[in-house]
Amino acid sequence: MVTFRESADEFGENAPSFLLKETGSMRLESLDLQWPGNATTEQKRRVLRSMAAATAKGLKPCQITWHRRKTRIAADALVEFMASVDEDIWWLGHVALVFGPVDRPEMIWLPGCDGTFLHIAASETDGILEAVQEISLEIGWTTEAQ
Repeated sequence: MVTFRESADEFGENAPSFLLKETGSMRLESLDLQWPGNATTEQKRRVLRSMAAATAKGLKPCQITWHRRKTRIAADALVEFMASVDEDIWWLGHVALVFGPVDRPEMIWLPGCDGTFLHIAASETDGILEAVQEISLEIGWTTEAQ
């Protein structure tokens, strides 16, 4: 897995309008994860579960989905977000998982449009990198930071 750090506020500048509409202006650090080409759906889910456990710090997540020009917030967001990994909408960049209050999120996960990346915005990304490296070792992946 490859991790890319982006310059400050780059996530906010590139966030889709449906996400900005719900969350407002975002000034968060950002990080991209590039899944290995041979990553299975179950491996991706395992990484997501581990990242949430290690970095969400008890924050309740909500899922924001752009569908037919409406925004929907799911009740059991983490489970629904991971269940949608196999569905096309996950890969279209039309769904986001927001941790903390929607209007002042502390962490956001936004899948890339091609299924290769997961874009993450957070108030602090060092803990996320540590969690990613730890779970990568457990499942036999190497993590390269760029």
